Amino acid sequence: MEQEKYYSLALIMKGRDILLGYKKKGVGHDKWHCFGGPVESDQNIEEATGRRIKEQCGLVVRKFEKAAILDFENKNDPVKTKVHVFVATEFEDTLEESRELLPQWFGPREIPFDSLWINIKNWLPKILYGKLLKGYMLFQGNEAVLYSKFNFVEIFNL
Repeated sequence: MEQEKYYSLALIMKGRDILLGYKKKGVGHDKWHCFGGPVESDQNIEEATGRRIKEQCGLVVRKFEKAAILDFENKNDPVKTKVHVFVATEFEDTLEESRELLPQWFGPREIPFDSLWINIKNWLPKILYGKLLKGYMLFQGNEAVLYSKFNFVEIFNL
């Protein structure tokens, strides 16, 4: 029987600037990431997204919209991952560093693509284009993309 886990990620945007977090420990350390993580069984995807943003950078998101649904597979793992990506444009509270991430704002020409975690490098530019995105990525380990395919869509059929 195929197993699936759910994650949510958020691109926090202020105008054309984007907030990324520098991962200080764990999987993907020393790389820039979006904010988010696993969806707990007692939460919906939107609640999980808001909770993880608050934990990871101190912001309370007031408005976010779904931007992508991405399916991830790892060649060495039978569990498939479905990632819902949101763009957050309204938020409040004070930006804070957490134990896991150091947040930093980047202008559109300052985004550190060479230092982004491998999966984000592949889809972030497409989401910044401003259209809804569906995608699939096949990984080997945490650092190699074996295959990827992305399509812009008009609506999400869940």
